[in-house]
Amino acid sequence: MIRRALLAILCIFVVSSFGSAEARFDGYGIGAAITPSVSYLTPADQSTIDLTGKESMVFTWRPVPIPAGGVQNFRFRVYKGYSYGAIFAKDLEPRTWSVEVPSNIFEDGQTYTWRVQQRDAQTMNWSRYDTWSFKVIKR
Repeated sequence: MIRRALLAILCIFVVSSFGSAEARFDGYGIGAAITPSVSYLTPADQSTIDLTGKESMVFTWRPVPIPAGGVQNFRFRVYKGYSYGAIFAKDLEPRTWSVEVPSNIFEDGQTYTWRVQQRDAQTMNWSRYDTWSFKVIKR
């Protein structure tokens, strides 16, 4: 009888430990699932951007949702195509919701992707991110 009770308690402990660990370990670090992703605005996903005669391009995102601990900072990246090597990278202050990127880093007819992450000031965890793509035209 005591052996069954101990086995039942052990099973409950293992199951509850696994469930909470699964919620926290998601490939982005402990607690990353509770750091909300940034909502992108421009350039829109799968859009075509005409940079003819322009010196820069502006990327924007919404200031919400805000992590429970507030925003520590943002991590912004632009990639050529769908690669992992950023051609432009910048860490930004917590009250920054846009970044201006020089147009000379973009090539005519090329596709690029961009992403933004926010860091929770309390837990120091990065949010997950979406990757949006756009094509550049320079005539």
